Amino acid sequence: MKCNFFRALALVVLVGSLSVPFTACSMTTAQLSEATMASSIDEITGQPIGTTDTFTADVPEIFASVKLSNAPDDTEVSSEWIYVSGEMEGIENYSIMTLSDNFSGTQYIYFSISEMEGGWPGGNYDVVLFIDGEEQLTIPFTVVAPAIPPKPEGLLTSDVEYQELWETFAGWGLDFNSLFMGYSQQAIAADATVMWLGDVDNDANGVYFKRVGNDWEPYDLSVIPDKPWNLLASDEEYQEMWVTFDSWGRDFYEVFTTTSQEGIANDWVIMWLGNAERETWVFFNRVDDSWEPYYMPPKPENLLASDAEYKELWETFAKWALDFNELFASESQRGVAEGEDYIWVGSSSDETRREYFARVGDDWQPLDGPPVEPYQEISGIMPARDYTRVTVTFTNTLEAGDVIEGSVEISGEYKTQDWSFDWTGEILNPEGDTIDIFRGHWVKETIYDINVEVLTAGEYTLRIRHNSKFEKELYINIRPEGWSY
Repeated sequence: MKCNFFRALALVVLVGSLSVPFTACSMTTAQLSEATMASSIDEITGQPIGTTDTFTADVPEIFASVKLSNAPDDTEVSSEWIYVSGEMEGIENYSIMTLSDNFSGTQYIYFSISEMEGGWPGGNYDVVLFIDGEEQLTIPFTVVAPAIPPKPEGLLTSDVEYQELWETFAGWGLDFNSLFMGYSQQAIAADATVMWLGDVDNDANGVYFKRVGNDWEPYDLSVIPDKPWNLLASDEEYQEMWVTFDSWGRDFYEVFTTTSQEGIANDWVIMWLGNAERETWVFFNRVDDSWEPYYMPPKPENLLASDAEYKELWETFAKWALDFNELFASESQRGVAEGEDYIWVGSSSDETRREYFARVGDDWQPLDGPPVEPYQEISGIMPARDYTRVTVTFTNTLEAGDVIEGSVEISGEYKTQDWSFDWTGEILNPEGDTIDIFRGHWVKETIYDINVEVLTAGEYTLRIRHNSKFEKELYINIRPEGWSY
């Protein structure tokens, strides 16, 4: 039978609750012999493997093995695990837990408990064995500190420092050497100047190291200068920033003190510091003439974007010294109230610092750029010429500043007797003047690209003519929409 070994300190409040008083007397033929402690058990025979009375603090499981002989059916055998004395000051003869089970016949049986978080407390232990509640014998064992492996070659520390590092990591339930040997090489390959080793689930359980050539030494955090007076951050946040910038090869103190003054002088609301080449940065929000670390707030409810898209939007605006969430909240509500199909959020003076969004119900989703008006598609058959050119015209009323763009294409079956026909496309302004013209020749030039800005408001004409002896196919893709035949 096995059980987990609960954290010993937590069990102080449970003294007596897990042990069972054994006061009963019983007459039984069952006997116990060959009692021993072991590091493992043979799964087939149940016999102990690796018998010992000394275990290291990092052993994953401890077994108490005994031979039961001549046991009637439903014979209860119990084991009480007791912490006798050791490194846990003030705790002696403490009953950790009692494990019981029913057996019969003659066989090897065992009880076990698993390692507690952070390792076994060093000291002396007893396992007391009972049959039907009557004490039979006691097996003592000892837990000692695990042997420390040789110091890694790339670790520049004294033996005393190394022992302290190793024991610290062991206390966190981590193998320092395996972590160091794995990550130190990885960091050198990645040209890192600072390395952090520790618990991925708890940032407090870790140690920084600084690279010296291809070796590493514990990071001397005492070299960090005093926190800048206008940095509104905790000491822990400042230390983390300083070390992070050092890992990028930058002096955080120098960069911050320089850029913070520049930002104040230029009335920035947000400031970012970092390494643009590596796309690594830290953001700050201005509070009067000081700065505090600026972290990404929750995604706006009506922003239809993935978490990755939102992160990119937020960081983009922060690098523009703009608060995305504040601008989006304002513009999205205004856009809905005014029935807008799309909005842009960003700088009112710099078109390169804008992001566009399309409306979906009362929500908004990012666009890759300004919304593009759809093309009006026109197609038809232009008949063969009779005695004059075949001409088709389309008109549209436009405003000054509109841009007519798109393409006109004439195609059809190629006929050798039609090799010399030509065609013309042109745009006329409200006064009837030609403002754009194209002359094509079958079959080398069949497509006419349009791109012309309207200077005055009024009715504009698109005219297509050809002199082919055969009917031709006409395809037009044009905007703005609204062209009529």
